[in-house]
Amino acid sequence: MKKRILLSTIGLVTILNVSSALPVKANTLENNNMPKDINLNMVVIKRYDGMINGTGVRLRTAPGTSTRVITTLKNRQRVTILEFGKKKINGHKWDRIRTESGQEGYVADTYVLGIA
Repeated sequence: MKKRILLSTIGLVTILNVSSALPVKANTLENNNMPKDINLNMVVIKRYDGMINGTGVRLRTAPGTSTRVITTLKNRQRVTILEFGKKKINGHKWDRIRTESGQEGYVADTYVLGIA
């Protein structure tokens, strides 16, 4: 009896494994027939969690070391990264960030760590 149950179980497991490995045809758009109501000019904005890595890091109104300072950030202060180093000025790439209090500005990317 135990042998029959064991063989039945092995047979069932084998059938399930084989059926799950069978190829499946994916639904695709033929001839690039994209739906007409998609706006291809949409912008997807992603935001990332970050943390300041340095003491007395300056949040600035614009990229560059000679722009107005909004505030000074603390080491390990949490921020949201809105844009990664797209602008290189004064030898630094500048990240656009937002503080937890809602202040937005630019920080040299060497002082911003992305966190998961």
